[in-house]
Amino acid sequence: MQPSAGLQRYGLASGSGFLAAAAENDRAAAHERAISIPVSLGRPLSEILKPGPMASASAADRRRDRQCIWAVLRDCVAPNDPSTRVRVFVNREGAHGARAGDAHYVTTMSFFGAGHGDHHAQAGHGSHHAQPAPAGAMSVSIDLTPALARLRGTRHVRTDTLTVQLLPICRRANPATSMVRPRRVEIAIL
Repeated sequence: MQPSAGLQRYGLASGSGFLAAAAENDRAAAHERAISIPVSLGRPLSEILKPGPMASASAADRRRDRQCIWAVLRDCVAPNDPSTRVRVFVNREGAHGARAGDAHYVTTMSFFGAGHGDHHAQAGHGSHHAQPAPAGAMSVSIDLTPALARLRGTRHVRTDTLTVQLLPICRRANPATSMVRPRRVEIAIL
């Protein structure tokens, strides 16, 4: 998937398909210093979201007629401080006061075994990247569906950009050892 100026449709042999968009990133987030990575959709998210219920991660709630939205953070370089946790938000304005109870909150991620995260290089699958992944980089998939379902009907889905915000938090509060930088963010709407 290449960086795009909007959503691209990818067809599947079954006749169904999905929409996807991507954005490159060259900034790093660090302890209490968030970054926001905007991915252009080319049209308002409110027009893309189906009017029916959205799927959750639960298998019981996943049905053919329900929509799922995922973000893939590609080639994340893990922080040096193992206590670092990264709070993920979607379409949130500003970083001040960002808490897990916020309607824009998606999840908190951490990097267990970060030294073993370069799966692309180990498996020989690095050729699909425009640039090689940094040593020790990994990719992370995040389900945005529950947060976007909470935001449905608000001004935060009337934008033509889906913004993924990363906010690292660590016990040692050291920005130099808590840096996280995904090289790219991909959005898939299923």
